[in-house]
Amino acid sequence: MKPTLTMALLCALGCAPCQTFAAEKPETFAEMKLRAETTPPDECVRICAGVARRAIEEAKTEFSAGTDSAAKALLGEVKTYADKAADAATHTRKHEKQLEIDLRDLSHRLEALKRELTPENQPAVEEAMTHLEKLRTRLLDSMFGKGKK
Repeated sequence: MKPTLTMALLCALGCAPCQTFAAEKPETFAEMKLRAETTPPDECVRICAGVARRAIEEAKTEFSAGTDSAAKALLGEVKTYADKAADAATHTRKHEKQLEIDLRDLSHRLEALKRELTPENQPAVEEAMTHLEKLRTRLLDSMFGKGKK
């Protein structure tokens, strides 16, 4: 009987951290943006890429709700935070490869969003996609450009 009690106690203690982790609410978009502004540059790359990804999700929601101007503003934030991530990556020379992958993923997400939109909203998404492609090119030049051995 004593080993069963011990086992039950260990199981309960092992599950306690999981329950507290599951109880945490997800970070809001505003909290993510604030965290991106206050982190050091080497960590900023990952966080800013996450903010850009979240901005695409929020823009998709806004387009679905019919608030096109708010959605277009969020597409501007995608470009802003992708710029910040790229600047931090090239400045610190860290996370460049992962950021290039993230930027490609963001472009794919924007392409999927563009296919769902009406023709009058597609140019804003196309502009954001073009901007991300320019950032990818700049990042690839930084990693593999002239003078690299």
